[in-house]
Amino acid sequence: MTGIISIVLGILYLIGMMQIELAAIGHPHAPIYFPSALGLGMIGLGIAQLIKDKKISIHQYLNDETIPMILKTAGIIIIYAVLFVPAGYVISTMIFMFMMLYLFNGKNKIKRTVITTIIFSILVYVVFSKLLGVYLPVMPFIYI
Repeated sequence: MTGIISIVLGILYLIGMMQIELAAIGHPHAPIYFPSALGLGMIGLGIAQLIKDKKISIHQYLNDETIPMILKTAGIIIIYAVLFVPAGYVISTMIFMFMMLYLFNGKNKIKRTVITTIIFSILVYVVFSKLLGVYLPVMPFIYI
């Protein structure tokens, strides 16, 4: 089942990748190389997982937490993608990281989750936006 989900997500990713416009300067197809490799990689890993699944009983997947965790992770990634531009990099990344860390760590490590989320999001923003000059969507109302 995991392989099928990976293949479907890879195909959807490739369809979404086709919406990317060609570059105005430099090599026109340069913006689609990495997304193409990522989508094809997801499909390839999904096929590898399907091959591996033949060795494992389907009941094993239905009884464990694998599929719910995959679906929850996919939902969190979709929420992140939807929030990225309107909420800005820092806020959307904080929400994304908090949900992912909370999903894997649970309630027991909530202080560590909050501190890691805030420090990582702000640190990465400062490094990429201010030091490396990479444009990241700004936070609304604050414009940093």
